[in-house]
Amino acid sequence: VEVFSGSGRAAQAVRDKGIQAFEFDLTKQGGKRNLQHPSVLRELNGLIRHPLCRGIWFGFPCGTFSSARRNDGGPPPLRGTNSKGICGLPGLSGKELARVRSANALLMGMHELMKICENSGVPWYLENPQRSKLWLHPVIQKWVRHAPTQKAGFDYCKFGM
Repeated sequence: VEVFSGSGRAAQAVRDKGIQAFEFDLTKQGGKRNLQHPSVLRELNGLIRHPLCRGIWFGFPCGTFSSARRNDGGPPPLRGTNSKGICGLPGLSGKELARVRSANALLMGMHELMKICENSGVPWYLENPQRSKLWLHPVIQKWVRHAPTQKAGFDYCKFGM
């Protein structure tokens, strides 16, 4: 199961091997499986608990967590690196505040799905750039320190991803 599937390349690669795969996203690419709908989250919950589920791939959107957002003439940072700023910098308003709040809600939803995976014995994988501020968020830090969790670095750019 690919969650935050974007282009769906991971799910397609699995299907190319003859294995059934499902995609969930926030955009039109997510089709009827749009993660913003409660019925879709219930469907995903059921898939995770299904005895044939072999794993969940979370390609969490890095937009508001991007370390490329900095005060250098490009898009400004929306998050800090400390425990208070990681949830959104003070003074955000309008679209920026809405984006951060939306990403925070998605993060908490993903956290709940990770707990369901753990309780169901289903392995999960979280993909995000190594320098993403997502890795600094207390929820993700807790998972990284969690005994069964293993963190691995992989250079996607090296493989054109």
